[in-house]
Amino acid sequence: MINIKVFTEEISGYKDKGSIYDKLLELKDCYLGNNSLKKSEKEIYSLSLIILEQLFNPMNQYNEPIIPLSFLQSELGKTLLAIINDNDKRLLTVNDVVEMSKTKSNKKGYSHQYIHKEIKNGKLPATMYNGRWQISYEEAKKFLEKRKKI
Repeated sequence: MINIKVFTEEISGYKDKGSIYDKLLELKDCYLGNNSLKKSEKEIYSLSLIILEQLFNPMNQYNEPIIPLSFLQSELGKTLLAIINDNDKRLLTVNDVVEMSKTKSNKKGYSHQYIHKEIKNGKLPATMYNGRWQISYEEAKKFLEKRKKI
């Protein structure tokens, strides 16, 4: 399950890295946002490989990047790994849907209470797992598109 808030915080750690930061923002838009750039799955896959290459083999010293295990345990690392392995099971929490609902005009997005109410009313399909709601990325995207939040 991707934690979008943590993912975003991790990306902000790369602000001083210029083009890598731009590519990470592009990845966030394409994979976890509204894909305003209209990238295909293949293009998102290629973008993920480019990011890993630039992060862990910037001078092309090796045949392939050497990726630390600690990075693969981060939200960013897990996301890149999921994209590369074609493991498209993007499950979100209520917090993630709140994050996705934020816009320039509404910086707070929907409230947690509103998302819970919509789940309870059946307007946002979700599954309870270990006491937490899990929402598929596709369902969250459809829900927000209907409400013009994406």
